[in-house]
Amino acid sequence: MTARDQCQSAEDHLAIAQDLLRNPSPEGLDRGIEVLCEVAEILERLVAGTSRDWNPAVFLAVGRIHKTVRGLRVQIAYGTNLVRGWRQRQSGAGYTRGGLPEFAERGSRRSFEI
Repeated sequence: MTARDQCQSAEDHLAIAQDLLRNPSPEGLDRGIEVLCEVAEILERLVAGTSRDWNPAVFLAVGRIHKTVRGLRVQIAYGTNLVRGWRQRQSGAGYTRGGLPEFAERGSRRSFEI
């Protein structure tokens, strides 16, 4: 597989991951993780070779891949924060000193007087 083919394959896989993350479901997230692992494997093979033989189209594709991955990073961070917020709302106990949500443990020893 040429470097250009590897880049095209990585871009195709990233497009699938983006679609899966737009409308997340447990199955979709599992599949998204698989697809992103496949992208990592493709990119590892790409960088294992030499970049001296790459044509300009490969360098452009690598730039597009980098841009897409940055966007996915933001999308994943947003999803993570959303899930944390839901969990915090459901079983929150406040915030840590670092500003992150703190969750009440099930069966905690807290007691409240009414």
